[in-house]
Amino acid sequence: MTNKIKTSIAIKKKLNKEFSPYLLEVDDVSEMHKGHKGYKEGQATHFAIKIKSEIFYGRQKVEIHRLINSVLTEEWENGVHSISINAEA
Repeated sequence: MTNKIKTSIAIKKKLNKEFSPYLLEVDDVSEMHKGHKGYKEGQATHFAIKIKSEIFYGRQKVEIHRLINSVLTEEWENGVHSISINAEA
């Protein structure tokens, strides 16, 4: 299993455990950022996340993003450069 797949799986597991979403999509979009800052050949550096969870109901966008990013601290510390988040209740 490649590092890119391991990172995607880890992100999915953590978000599922923490937020019990009724929709979760995690896409490695690293190759779309080739030549940009933070891109590293063969590594998972950029992700797009779409998540819907009742836990987000009544929360502001910035709070939801902080919650998600705090769950993914390990990924941020281990080479993830950017995560695009589309979150809804």
